[in-house]
Amino acid sequence: MNGFFKAAAVAVFAITGAQTANAASLVMDFEDLEANLGNGGAWTSYEFAGRTFGISWSGGSTEGANIFDTNCPVGSNATSDCGNDEDIVPGGVAGSSSNGVSGNVLIRQRDSDADGDLANDRANTGSITFTLLSGGPLSWLGASAIDDGRFTFSSSTSSEGDFVLGLIAGLADSEAAQLTFATQSPFLQQNDSFSILFEGSGAVDRLVFDDGMTAVPVPAALPLMLAGLGGFGLVARRRKLRKD
Repeated sequence: MNGFFKAAAVAVFAITGAQTANAASLVMDFEDLEANLGNGGAWTSYEFAGRTFGISWSGGSTEGANIFDTNCPVGSNATSDCGNDEDIVPGGVAGSSSNGVSGNVLIRQRDSDADGDLANDRANTGSITFTLLSGGPLSWLGASAIDDGRFTFSSSTSSEGDFVLGLIAGLADSEAAQLTFATQSPFLQQNDSFSILFEGSGAVDRLVFDDGMTAVPVPAALPLMLAGLGGFGLVARRRKLRKD
């Protein structure tokens, strides 16, 4: 192999070898949780994808964050873990088949009533906030929601402050929709948070994140790249001297 091709090989290796793993998505769909896990009190923490989140809520008359199972039977066949909430069972205009809404969803559980129906969603305004307490950074890409409420998605970071990412609104009763944010959130570091503002009745089904594993140049490959470029220059200089 002559000098020119050796230099070219070094340059190609430097460029192709300077890439790391492709981007990876994380889907928080709450299927690893039991419905009505906060019965008798709010859901306050969550272990997800090697990360720990603190969970808080604000606004309205509610028991806080909880999980509702949309696949649970309704009516006389309902169980205590489902709460017999027909309005957030998939099957509206969009339906579960086109939106992938099934199983567990995130709600703001209502106050206990005569039947102890804590798992039902509360039709008022208030937020659920997830604060990253430990684990690697992640960026919020999108979400899906169900029922006729209005859902506003936002993040809060020490570097960027509060950042509204998008909203889902205008759904019919038990209708579902997905949203990919036009601009993904800044990467959340420890003590940063993301929030969902619930207005009216409804639930959130899936939250999609980027875990930060994007293809980026590796600094250690820089000397190889410079060596490759230097090789090209040396070959060109020798050819010029031969012509002279």
